[in-house]
Amino acid sequence: MDVIIIGGGLCGLIAARDLLACSPALRVKIFESKERVGGRAFTSFTSTGSFMHDLGAEFVQPRVQPLIVSELMHYGIDLEEVLEGENGCEEEDSGFESATSQLLLPIFSKIDAASLRIPTDCLYDDSLVDLDIPWGTFLRGLEKDERLVQSVEKLSFPFSGAIASEISALGMLREVKNFGGTLQMFTEGESRVRGGVSSLPLAIAEALPAGTLALSSRVLEVLVPECERGTVTVRYTTDTPTASCGDTAAAVNEVQCKALLLAVPFNALHKIAFGESSNLPAVLSRILNASLTGHCGRVHKSLHPVGSLPPVFPDPQHTLLFPAREAGLQCLISLASPPSGVSKVAHHDWCSDADFLGTWMAPRVGQLEILNGVKTLSGSNKPWANIRFIGADWSPVWPGWMEGAIASGKHAAMELIKNVL
Repeated sequence: MDVIIIGGGLCGLIAARDLLACSPALRVKIFESKERVGGRAFTSFTSTGSFMHDLGAEFVQPRVQPLIVSELMHYGIDLEEVLEGENGCEEEDSGFESATSQLLLPIFSKIDAASLRIPTDCLYDDSLVDLDIPWGTFLRGLEKDERLVQSVEKLSFPFSGAIASEISALGMLREVKNFGGTLQMFTEGESRVRGGVSSLPLAIAEALPAGTLALSSRVLEVLVPECERGTVTVRYTTDTPTASCGDTAAAVNEVQCKALLLAVPFNALHKIAFGESSNLPAVLSRILNASLTGHCGRVHKSLHPVGSLPPVFPDPQHTLLFPAREAGLQCLISLASPPSGVSKVAHHDWCSDADFLGTWMAPRVGQLEILNGVKTLSGSNKPWANIRFIGADWSPVWPGWMEGAIASGKHAAMELIKNVL
């Protein structure tokens, strides 16, 4: 193989497509552990195949996310249901200030000023160490009124899926900079992808040459060559139904490639072995150890009939309720498990999903500095020069969003064509 891509999410699919568009003769293979493409952008369907809901990534901000808008247009996929303001959910008498409250404008102005320091070409640099603190701590340094601070924390929850005392302020300030300001972030109009968010990865996958995509193929180990010109070895298992029963049997396979793209969610990166741990570069050891802890986003997403949920939630700061596509249904995002009786097709537990182990780009304090170090791994350590860590979690452009995944995939393909292949 010329290029192996681990992960069939948006980033991996985009990278494969762009590589083949530039060099159709390349031998490219995508290994995806799940039985579907799309990664964290996926749509739930009923047993009869009818559309239910986007239980993965869901919303697009057309004004500030040109890459995904361009991709959707390229495949003839429309956007629909623009939701205006506060993430589609306006709560009354919640005890918190709304995003448009005049009382929040002074703290918004201070947040905006700090966001201007965030670089757009990397995840971290040493000048930002004073901002690599918990988001809640950062906010309390700007505002003494606790009710106003908690109001901002609540408004921030949809963008982090995390507790304000755990997520790094750097992550939230990058969100602010991407939107062009705090008020804009909290009130930006949103659109959904017509037919479900899976429409885009499915369209990309269907256009790839036959044999490019290997579903239900889980990579176990990556062996890095000892010399600069050596090939990378990938060991993986493919789950196939046995002839006698519905169980699966894992067949261990091995393949070599000139270049490897790791489009794996950061939270699950530690599940891949990289040869002898004693021989690992220090930066990779730090990244794998951080992956064991994982980002701090930990939510459940589920569908419920309107009126079936309690009017008051135990943890309102970390609960989001907004209208679903289907009449009579609403979507609940919360750190707490949903009420019992929710069917699997209407609920996704991001925490226990073996391939995600959490959700969103919600870096803990200190993690962005560690992730940013991966540049030195492929830059100065020659045997690792043909290996790239890509995906929304590693992208300085809209990290954690579909926009970031697309940007990372396109950039990785360009870099390989220019410098490696």
